[in-house]
Amino acid sequence: EDGAGSLTGRLSEPIEQVGTPDWLSPIAMRSFGAMARCAQMAGAMEAVLEMTLQFTQEREQFGRPLAKFQAVQHHLSDIACETAASIAAVEMVSDAVRSDPILSPDTVNEIAVAKIRCGEAATRVAAASHQAHGAMGFTREYALGRYTRRLWQWQDEFGTDTEWAIHLGRSVLAQSEPQLWPHISRAV
Repeated sequence: EDGAGSLTGRLSEPIEQVGTPDWLSPIAMRSFGAMARCAQMAGAMEAVLEMTLQFTQEREQFGRPLAKFQAVQHHLSDIACETAASIAAVEMVSDAVRSDPILSPDTVNEIAVAKIRCGEAATRVAAASHQAHGAMGFTREYALGRYTRRLWQWQDEFGTDTEWAIHLGRSVLAQSEPQLWPHISRAV
């Protein structure tokens, strides 16, 4: 018997249907996607930070590196702070999912906080990095444009900042004592 004949025979057999677990709801799938995008955004922001630091240290204007100018230092500081905040949000949501892999409503809310934070940071990081690079950042040959285009794209995938903020707000208001700060600052 040749391999092709047996393969054809197996392909014509009915395929057993595999169901999904009850907890794997559309909101859980969207939440996992949002969490993945958060991690990707944080990684892209790290790359943008490194690229911007290198560019501003190597590029000179008026006889000194761009990184020595106060305005550029403000951009670098903003990029570093937003990147660090995004990484922290991703680490927190990763810890939450590790301890609650079936995504309880509280864990979905943790993902919402991370998606909102990373989305806001992406806007600021992209703007500040392009300011520091000048027109160079928009050229096709330079990698900064690819990173920032992805950041802008990933902000809206698996829910926009606004959609996640609405979800989080509704979740907090549905509680018997709606208080946002204790809810988002609790230990995971």
